[in-house]
Amino acid sequence: MFGFGRKNKDADLISAMCDADAAAVARLIPAQDFVMISDSDAPAGGRSPLILEVDGFPAVAAFTSQENAAAFGQEFPDAAGPDGSLDVFVVGGGNFVKFLPEGVGAVINPAGERVGAVLAPDVVQELKRLLA
Repeated sequence: MFGFGRKNKDADLISAMCDADAAAVARLIPAQDFVMISDSDAPAGGRSPLILEVDGFPAVAAFTSQENAAAFGQEFPDAAGPDGSLDVFVVGGGNFVKFLPEGVGAVINPAGERVGAVLAPDVVQELKRLLA
């Protein structure tokens, strides 16, 4: 269907996240896959997502598309590995929130001057409760 549904799904989810509407996010997030950039400082043999400092708390960087992750890599080349490429992996929306540690939030599409959305740690905990 020409990808129009994807754009609306992303926009609806980001809007709900910006509004800190945990109920709406809980309804929408299971259908979203997130592209995660591997932290180059992760222990050998393991994969940890890139964590940024946002509004005074640690936040996992997540992207709604490969293109958004690539834009971040262009803006912040230190996120790339020694060969200049981004090591990415995909996490389904339901699992994305499930495995975030307490006290950690999320920042969605953190490239450019406008961040897509920030989920504070308390909103993440509410999402975990709603998705349980």
